[in-house]
Amino acid sequence: MRFLAITAALSAASLVSGQTIADLVTGYGTTPSGNVTLMSRVAALVASNPAWASAGTHTLFASVDSGYTTLNSAIPGNTGVLFFQGTAVDWTSAATPKYLIVRDASNDPVAVYDNYNSGLVSDLHVRTGTEDVTAIASVKATNGVLVVLSRPVNKLSTVTGVLAGTFGTGKTAFRNAIVTAGLQSTIDNLAGCTFLVPNDTVWNAASAQLSGLTPQQLAYVIFNHIVPTTTYSTLLGATLNTFIGTSLPVALTGGETVTLGGGTIDIPADITSRNGPIHSFGRVLIPSPIPANPTLPAIPAANQLAPSSTTTTATAAPTAAATAAATTAATTSKASPTSAAHRLTPGSQTAGPFVAITVFALLATVFAL
Repeated sequence: MRFLAITAALSAASLVSGQTIADLVTGYGTTPSGNVTLMSRVAALVASNPAWASAGTHTLFASVDSGYTTLNSAIPGNTGVLFFQGTAVDWTSAATPKYLIVRDASNDPVAVYDNYNSGLVSDLHVRTGTEDVTAIASVKATNGVLVVLSRPVNKLSTVTGVLAGTFGTGKTAFRNAIVTAGLQSTIDNLAGCTFLVPNDTVWNAASAQLSGLTPQQLAYVIFNHIVPTTTYSTLLGATLNTFIGTSLPVALTGGETVTLGGGTIDIPADITSRNGPIHSFGRVLIPSPIPANPTLPAIPAANQLAPSSTTTTATAAPTAAATAAATTAATTSKASPTSAAHRLTPGSQTAGPFVAITVFALLATVFAL
């Protein structure tokens, strides 16, 4: 069922002099206000997150207490909170782009924000590869914005973890192939990559070509669906090159459809994982010919997760260097939030924390749980 919009009229609260994000959370920790019920779970994190009170422009996404029944407590350090230092978003402003991808210098944390009705916080969705969460309110602070969520955002999973969950529906054949080829550990330890995951329909249609492959050959095919750069739909250039060396020209058809090497990117795009974005893909990229004993590509150090790497949604502030290097890709769309496929629009180069890249922007649908 499609997410129900909050029926009450939601808007950002007026800026209260002296109220930082930390102050707002602390207040909501004991005293509900308007649409915002108690936030004592998040208020308990204020002392360990001094950046929430720091000067600058930041955005904190945090849940009310009632939503914490959905927090996966089995994930170490999972608090359900997303904090972006150096980025502040006023979702009630008509000037705010309707579709944003925000990440820090390490591409971590990552989230996709949909808000297709200008000024309506009730249509704001925070989407990761784990889930899609709706907002209750957006409140301005002296140092940014507090976006209050209906429930917490769990830490991002690995590629195979995402494909085993809600966002993996219709893409299980590719995940099974990863396991068969013995690549699960390798794939889940990649970093800064883009994954073109064939949907089950096209993968099964290619079964005659795939069924006779050795695990090594199958691994070779799988690596032909991985691009060693982080490429969200807002950053698509003229060409993508896979680990195997296949060049995939990018084309925009009818202002609505993006194809890579003849394969269509399905909606929604930008399914986030700790390894990089996943795009559901409408083609199986089988190299020709496939060597009898193919040599798999060496993984550069830049494409390997650090041993101490953790999943996203960490509540601590990034370092000053990470903040300075932080990049946010943003695109705009006038598509209706009820349309089956949102419009692809070219962006424009801008300065500041939100950078709209002059490339094709593939917008995601409002998702149903």
